[in-house]
Amino acid sequence: MILLIGFIVSIALSLICFISTQNLISSVLIGVITILYFFIYVKKVVKNKDELVDRFQSCYQFINNFLIALLIKGHISGALASTLESQNEETKDLIESVDSKDPLEKIVYLKDYFKFDTYSLFVDLVSLYNDEGGDAIQMSRYLLNQIREEEEFVINAERMNKKALVEFTILWSFALSILVILKFALDDFFLRIITSVFYQVSIVCILLFALVSVHIAVKKITNIKIKGWSK
Repeated sequence: MILLIGFIVSIALSLICFISTQNLISSVLIGVITILYFFIYVKKVVKNKDELVDRFQSCYQFINNFLIALLIKGHISGALASTLESQNEETKDLIESVDSKDPLEKIVYLKDYFKFDTYSLFVDLVSLYNDEGGDAIQMSRYLLNQIREEEEFVINAERMNKKALVEFTILWSFALSILVILKFALDDFFLRIITSVFYQVSIVCILLFALVSVHIAVKKITNIKIKGWSK
């Protein structure tokens, strides 16, 4: 999907450059730079951001379902078995790979998969419950509040990022379309300045600036931070 978007943006910028400058070399150069940028950088950061969001949502579901199951079952092994029924295949495979371990050790093992401070706190809580017992819901009240706040943060961040992306796309589409409109509206003037080196360089700089703006937007949109996560 990202490469498709990159291809569309590359074609659009190349066409705008060619229409505005009638310079094939500059147009191809803009197109190549754009598609390489999307292929090398955008694809990577979007993949990392999606992995972070998916992993956190899986972590949230795991903790929430486990604590509910623990309240019902009353013991860690039963709660873990019940929780795994609703987990994704990757989590299930990780647990199955350490099937010889006891339930608590399996939960601790997932710390390398759920690399969040919240999960580390969850592991400490389960370990305390395993050693001393107690009221699982009362013990986990702070943890549940914290992870729900983080879930709301991720949801809000995703929503705001989509809104910002739409606004950014509309703004630059409007700005770049003006170049094309002016070319046809002022055709006689265009014919007089098209051979000017200053004009040619100016158009290329405008399109490169558009790419810089895309880079800034991509960095902002993919910059979702949750404590403990590292990639």
